[in-house]
Amino acid sequence: MNKSGNLDEKTAETKNPQTSYFNSNQKSRYNRSLEELNLMDSFLFEASTEDSEDAKKIAKVIIERVTGIPVKNLTVETQKELKGIFRNNRGIRMDIYTKETEGDSVLRIYDIEPNNYVEEELPGRSRFYQSMIDTKLLASGDRYEKLPELMMIWILPYDPFGMNRMIYTVKNMVVENPGMVYNDGVEKLFLYTRGTEGGSAKLKELLHYLEETKPENAVDEELREVQDIVGKVKHRKEVGAHYMTLQEIIDNEKKYSYEDGLEQGLEQGMEQGLKQGLENSIRMLKKLNVSETDAYASLMEQFSLTEEEAAEYMKRFW
Repeated sequence: MNKSGNLDEKTAETKNPQTSYFNSNQKSRYNRSLEELNLMDSFLFEASTEDSEDAKKIAKVIIERVTGIPVKNLTVETQKELKGIFRNNRGIRMDIYTKETEGDSVLRIYDIEPNNYVEEELPGRSRFYQSMIDTKLLASGDRYEKLPELMMIWILPYDPFGMNRMIYTVKNMVVENPGMVYNDGVEKLFLYTRGTEGGSAKLKELLHYLEETKPENAVDEELREVQDIVGKVKHRKEVGAHYMTLQEIIDNEKKYSYEDGLEQGLEQGMEQGLKQGLENSIRMLKKLNVSETDAYASLMEQFSLTEEEAAEYMKRFW
């Protein structure tokens, strides 16, 4: 703390883990080869869960290590989209949407969201995702008791609460009696990949593997099965070609937008150049028949956009 009573830069980064993560990782995350990607990267996670059976294996490992409870009957949908009720209302896209069933009954819904960028509006985003999921779970006339439990699992490379925990569990409660849980069937779990407190040894191994997806970090049979999936994906020629196309388009547009901004010599020019680069990238990706999901994820990672910013640009230029 300095003489004025404000936190100095070093202390501020310690107190604000989101800022610390972003400052130390924003450069190293970009311009990497496919081989260097980890499962926290949206491109590799999506490619590795494209096959429904592979997606089920990965979802099962994550769910069981997070909850400590074995799950049996899972059905999985990846990159599932839920559109807004009206045309101008916002929708969502979920990385892995999983149902746990018993007979004809749905016991629990799991939404698994690896999030490899700092999300300042994560509480609002998780609330919105929950509301969108809930609206699709009951048919007209169904009783509310038919609502299955909902567990949202957000996997983050930064500490959202600054307590160095592997897992933070968020539930509703009665404010006048904090020890009384308001059991509406909803749990939001926030996982910190570098946390050391709380959680099990199995969870710690999983989180480390998700952030550093290498053969040597697949330390047990389950993780080695996941590594087999990842290895096959990374060696598929069409996946490599697709990734290189995305990288080349976006790298070129970033370069040109930066140079355009420098030529104008003004902050406004830099902003305009970036906007033009984003527009050109989106239009080129669409012209090359890149999926909207891939384009959306690439914009967030390569231009350091939030989900809201990427959605706005996609809406304008796709």
